[in-house]
Amino acid sequence: MANVSTRSVIIPSDRMPVGAVHSLRMSAIEQVEDVAQRSLGVGVTLTTRDLQPADIGYSNQQFTETSGTDNTWSDTTISAKSIADETFLVIWGVQMIIPGIVELPISAIRFVIGGGRVAQLSLYGMQQPHTPDAAEAGIFRPITGMFLSPIVITQNSVLTIQEYNVTATTAYQMVFEGVAVEREGKLISP
Repeated sequence: MANVSTRSVIIPSDRMPVGAVHSLRMSAIEQVEDVAQRSLGVGVTLTTRDLQPADIGYSNQQFTETSGTDNTWSDTTISAKSIADETFLVIWGVQMIIPGIVELPISAIRFVIGGGRVAQLSLYGMQQPHTPDAAEAGIFRPITGMFLSPIVITQNSVLTIQEYNVTATTAYQMVFEGVAVEREGKLISP
């Protein structure tokens, strides 16, 4: 079997059994908690909380983006974001929210940590119509894509998330699913 450290594969959560989605989440949380515990020390008590937009570089507490130039890779709002000291993140999924748009404005995302690409994920299949009638009207529901290999980002790492743009200057939300693990008692700024 090949020695594979990251599987850059995304699966829409509605195509996975509920138990598999829960198992993937729990495995990702255990993985980042283990990394944090080894880094901060065995006796340190940790707090695990939901990932907030500010954890990865959004300043407005919303996962809001606007696509860039057609048919190019570009940095998202998360460009060279230094992860806080004693903070460890794991991202296991992404949800695209694009009201009233039939086609995704971006087709892929990639994660660059410390200058090295750790994952590149295709987003095709991430939006599906509620019903056939809704599809004709251009009304789509967001689908969460689950990563086969979660992305772990350690303290003081520099994170950049890039997107491959298909349609320029389209506003959308790219909501990342994950958690932050920190030393217990650390002040969390909003």
